[in-house]
Amino acid sequence: MNNGWIKLHRQLQESSFFGQPIPVAIWVHCLLRANHEPREWFAGREKISIAAGEFVMGYREFAEEIGCGVATLKAWLDLFEEEGMVERSRNAKGSTVKLKKWSEYQEGRTLAERSRNARGTLTEPYKKDKNIRKEETTTVEPRTSALLDYINSECQTSGLVNAVNARALDVQVRRYVNLSLKIECRKCITWLIEHGQKQITASRLANWFAKAQEINKRDELRSQERFLASKDPFVAAQVRARGEQPEHREAFAIDPALKAKLKSLPLTPNG
Repeated sequence: MNNGWIKLHRQLQESSFFGQPIPVAIWVHCLLRANHEPREWFAGREKISIAAGEFVMGYREFAEEIGCGVATLKAWLDLFEEEGMVERSRNAKGSTVKLKKWSEYQEGRTLAERSRNARGTLTEPYKKDKNIRKEETTTVEPRTSALLDYINSECQTSGLVNAVNARALDVQVRRYVNLSLKIECRKCITWLIEHGQKQITASRLANWFAKAQEINKRDELRSQERFLASKDPFVAAQVRARGEQPEHREAFAIDPALKAKLKSLPLTPNG
């Protein structure tokens, strides 16, 4: 399917993944592979119908065309699905991917409407609709505006260029509700300055927030484990085997004979 062309909307610049080459390449490849009109064929005895804005793919083949791993491809398609960009389903030939707003962004107005607009009869209604869409895409939550103001203030103080897109930041604010985002933004800005970076972007913050959430979950699990270690001698022995110290060690008392026996055992992290 090498004939024809696709429309690439500027709203892509406001996405949470813009600025990262792999997800952008995956999204553009989805646009290129999607059918412009409905198609039907048989895979064995199963009839497969593909509507406009849909395509059938195999993950390995698609990943090879992009130049990324299958796991990476699936992870980004999962994100696209979470953000309402695509839907996926299985069939006899592989996976069917549906681009949710294909008709809105690719088909646009009809040929008759475009013709009349060229004569000037639809100019004003179209401009009004365009202004409404612009307002919709730039509206963000109050907490996002507050965070953006904080980032602006920190960047002015530190001399860093603020290139954070408000709409992309809004996606991250909605996603990471359990993080102290101002603190994480400050940490990210400090790290950028220490490493000689000149600007901060939404994609940089998205990566930082994802890592911070991962660290928080890991620390929470360790804290729970250490609390259990303060109650259970065998959990405490496993914690010590990894070179860590259980919290509140005085909270439980082990029989001296049992304690000596535990210390003499050849413990391993899995023991």
